[in-house]
Amino acid sequence: MDLEVAIGALIVFWVACYRFNAPPPPKPSQPEGTSPVLGVIKGLFQWKEEPDSSLFPPPRANTTLFKFWLYRIAYTCTGLAVYFTMYKVPGVAKAVQQIINMAAGSDTPILKDAGPVVIAFIVAAIFPELPPLKGAERAVRRLLYERAMIPAQQLSERTRLKEAEYQARPAVLEAVRKKLEVEGFEGSDLVYDATPTVRSLWTKASLLIAHLARWQGKDKYKTAFAVLRERDSDKLSVHHVTEAYEALKGDAKVCFKARREHPGAPETEAREAAFRRECKALLGHLYDLLSRVSLKSHVTERERTKCMAEVGFLLEPREGGPVPDMNDLVALALVLSAVVIVPLSLRLDLNRALLIGVITYTAVLIPILIAHRYPEFAQKAGGATPAIAFPVVSGIVAGAVGMVFSVVSNSIAAGDLGSGVLLDFAKGWATYAGRSYPWSTLHAIMAALVAWRIRTGTYPDPTQLKGIGRIRAWGDLWDAGIFVGCVVAWMAFFVRPQVAVLWKRPEAASDWRLLIIPAMMAFAMGFFVPTWYRANLLRMTKAREEIRPAPGATPATP
Repeated sequence: MDLEVAIGALIVFWVACYRFNAPPPPKPSQPEGTSPVLGVIKGLFQWKEEPDSSLFPPPRANTTLFKFWLYRIAYTCTGLAVYFTMYKVPGVAKAVQQIINMAAGSDTPILKDAGPVVIAFIVAAIFPELPPLKGAERAVRRLLYERAMIPAQQLSERTRLKEAEYQARPAVLEAVRKKLEVEGFEGSDLVYDATPTVRSLWTKASLLIAHLARWQGKDKYKTAFAVLRERDSDKLSVHHVTEAYEALKGDAKVCFKARREHPGAPETEAREAAFRRECKALLGHLYDLLSRVSLKSHVTERERTKCMAEVGFLLEPREGGPVPDMNDLVALALVLSAVVIVPLSLRLDLNRALLIGVITYTAVLIPILIAHRYPEFAQKAGGATPAIAFPVVSGIVAGAVGMVFSVVSNSIAAGDLGSGVLLDFAKGWATYAGRSYPWSTLHAIMAALVAWRIRTGTYPDPTQLKGIGRIRAWGDLWDAGIFVGCVVAWMAFFVRPQVAVLWKRPEAASDWRLLIIPAMMAFAMGFFVPTWYRANLLRMTKAREEIRPAPGATPATP
């Protein structure tokens, strides 16, 4: 039976992964004046097929690989949760069987005797095609696509390119001019200036085609060019754009010749207007392809902005603090495992140690993500000390997250599948209030300290660090000391006394062993995290200064 359950879970997993590759249809339109509740009901019970989505396939070409897999896993976990709920909870299985019997007749096999593989088939293949579950499934998939910024990220990048100031690179412009002169163009036709004239639009398209040709020879971009295809077609997007550009050369020659020989003539004006529209359409395709290639090939915002600056787009860098990449996330997980999970697993069970490790992990990430999403909120007050609201809000959010994780974990442990109770929130909350809440305040203090120290102080110049002082390039003992002092004081004056009362163990109020693991955790977080943040913030600031457009520049866009 365990093998059959695993096979059923594997079926649901793979079908959900495959379905997530298909972009969801847009949200069904609602008549004016319709209440939100009726709109939701209409979406759930929509029998008419919605129009196809306008997203580019494959979806992961319009976002980062990490985001795509993060929300793809969230989608598959939703399907697995439905599958296990139907299989493990007798009351739900019986209710589903009654619905199936009403729809299919009395000869339908009993659901609980049909086996987990049949249940998996029902969950994976039948439920997503039957209202109202069909509408619910598409709503969930649409929500996850929006969170993964598919296609919002790609559309945002395209808009940035269209509206950005463009500066032609002299070397590339000269190479393009020589190449087109050989094909019959005049040198005076290939000039890029600040106004969106016809020759500027054509020259800009020619420059972007030249940059794309250079990108195709670089290993960093070869994968993107090989997988990005046109919608509903097997043709590669780069081939589509290149062919459109080559086909437009004839019209360009005729248009420019007419402008030279018959300026101001009605036929010349009409030909120029038509050619302008064709150039705008071609530039739109080029913006699409450039943004998709950049998103596919670059992980960070800084890399994308830098590569577009090399092409000639002077993008205004987005404000915001640094966020950890995959290497940073793995390194932080290893550090916290060494100082949290491993020591706690020797005293507690492994599940509890992992839970505490995850909560600690979120306590580090929450203030960093808040500073990235709301940079103005995290700015220093008066330029000297960080705003008090930022550490307070970070601590409250981290404490709330720790409370939710603890209550849910305790509720799962208190549940009894045999009696049909999957989660027992009453017992979960009682366990949290009676044993866990002092430790959640510890994570709140950790998050508040991270929020305080990442916006205080500066990153040292590594070239000036000699001898043992080189340690400051990747950690700071002063920050570590502040973390340890604050955490130990909080443990001594609040956590231990509360634990002694709640656990009914007076000796816990003076148990020095309760200070060891929090002190180790605070030292590691204080030593590494603020220095990492300052180093990346300094790198981002320098990158913004290098690529920031000159003040007063006027974009030349179609």
